[in-house]
Amino acid sequence: AFIAAAEAKTFRWANDGDVRALDPYTFNETVQNSFLENIYERLVQHGKPLVFGPVDDRRGLVLEGVRPKVVKVKDVPESALWVHDETDRATATLLAQLWAPEYPIPLGTLLSQEGETTYEGILVQQEQKAISDRGPGDIAKLLLSGETWKIG
Repeated sequence: AFIAAAEAKTFRWANDGDVRALDPYTFNETVQNSFLENIYERLVQHGKPLVFGPVDDRRGLVLEGVRPKVVKVKDVPESALWVHDETDRATATLLAQLWAPEYPIPLGTLLSQEGETTYEGILVQQEQKAISDRGPGDIAKLLLSGETWKIG
């Protein structure tokens, strides 16, 4: 059988928060997660059942007491499936403890609480304080200050 050659196209994408890795466990940032959703399926979505796997063999998580259990979606009523609530710290903690191969590794927002201090928020505050204390930076001035040297 004759198979036609596939045409390769260059994929270019840029953002002020560019994707830094294709590893889904590296960063939990909006831009990173949005990009990776085109490659990996997110298990964890607020208000939706925790389901995963191929369309013809969907699996889901149900809770038996406080223990999660993987089931075939077609074998349980939809109301039995565990629905994710990203505002519940206890279930977020439980999801964070799921690990392959027994369970799917959860991707997505496990816990989202308004008013919580985030790493990103702290970083932005630190940057704003540095600018207000020292003024905006000047990369040319920085490169020409202090010890510099030429290689080669």
